[in-house]
Order: sequence, then structure tokens, then C-alpha cells
Amino acid sequence: MSIVESNVASGKAAELLFKTMIDCVRDDYRKLDQHGKRVFVTLVYEKFKSYVDPTVVQARVTLPQHKPLEIQQSERVKEALELCDDILHLAADVPDEGEEFASSVSESCSDVQATIEQTNHVTDKQFEALENWLQGLRAWVRN
Repeated sequence: MSIVESNVASGKAAELLFKTMIDCVRDDYRKLDQHGKRVFVTLVYEKFKSYVDPTVVQARVTLPQHKPLEIQQSERVKEALELCDDILHLAADVPDEGEEFASSVSESCSDVQATIEQTNHVTDKQFEALENWLQGLRAWVRN
């Protein structure tokens, strides 16, 4: 097999692998909001850019000349994560009668917290839920 034939064969294998990878994440990717999609693409780019020979990529694709998306926590994300911490700490102080409620809130809050940390984004509904959970826990602790 010549070098050209070998390169063509490995290129086809790489394209097939890439297509398979995309097929695996397509449904989850579609569920992301616009910010989440930008973060995902940036993370994929950052993860694999060191494996790419820039001369090969330049020959096939013109890469954008802008800086990759900087992932910084907004004040709202920081505030939401602080709410999560408050909720998880307060849930431990709920009396036995409210244990089921506190457990449910803790589990839901942990899920929301993980999503916020992964996407570096909080939706209005997530933020509202966090505020409501905190109010509910405070009501149990006051009584």
C-alpha cells in the first residue's frame, strides 16, 4: 500500500470514527441551550487541539482566528451555586418531620448544581427553583 493509499484509508477511518462520535452525542447536544453548545464545542476544541498538526488542518479548513470562548462564571452562576450550598447545608438542619422534603430538595438541588457546574450557566427556572427550595427549607427550620 502506498503512502497516499494509506493516508486515504486512515482519513476514511478517522471520518468514520468522528461520525460515530457525533452520533453518540447528538441527542444530548440538541438538548443544550445556545450557551451550552458554545461551551461544548469550545471544550472539544480545547481537548483535541494539541493532537492536530496545524499544517494539515490549514490545508483542509480555515480555522477562525479568534480566541476560544473564555469560560468564566457570571455573578448569577456564582449566586446560584451559593444558593445550592446554602440549601444543602440547611437541609441537614430540618427536623425529622420534614426529612422527606429535605431529602427530596437535597437530591434535586444536587442535580441542578451539577448541571450549573457543567454548563457554567443557570436558567431562570433553575434559579427560581433554588430560591423556592431555600424558602421551603427555612420554613421547616423556623417551625
